[in-house]
Amino acid sequence: MLARLGWERMTDVAQLVISELVTNGLRAALLLDGRAEGDDQPEKPIAEQYADCDRYLCVGLYLAPHGVVVEVWDPSPEPPKLREPGPDDISGRGLHLVNEIAACWGCRWIKPEGKVVWARLPDESVFPPPDGPGSARRER
Repeated sequence: MLARLGWERMTDVAQLVISELVTNGLRAALLLDGRAEGDDQPEKPIAEQYADCDRYLCVGLYLAPHGVVVEVWDPSPEPPKLREPGPDDISGRGLHLVNEIAACWGCRWIKPEGKVVWARLPDESVFPPPDGPGSARRER
């Protein structure tokens, strides 16, 4: 999809953002399904825990006037929250990554239930070609 939009260089960035937003959506779906994610099977990956969940997610990617936007719909009405994980915590850093990588991100509520968490990918100029002039990443 990104190649068709002319943003093929942003594939790795998009994959990271999508991965973090989908993981948060999976956690929200598991909590709504009556499970405290990870409590009973901390060694089991979240995608496997979600496999028998009765909830679902939707992922979208589209070209907007100001860039490429990733959206993840989940059934929870709870807004995403930037957490402050401790040094030994194994989760809680995903939205911090999205916050640093994305040009902007946010949330909107969908009726009758759920929300869409979206993130606009940064302009490609933030991530110049690795072998071209100016290949060092611009500092933010």
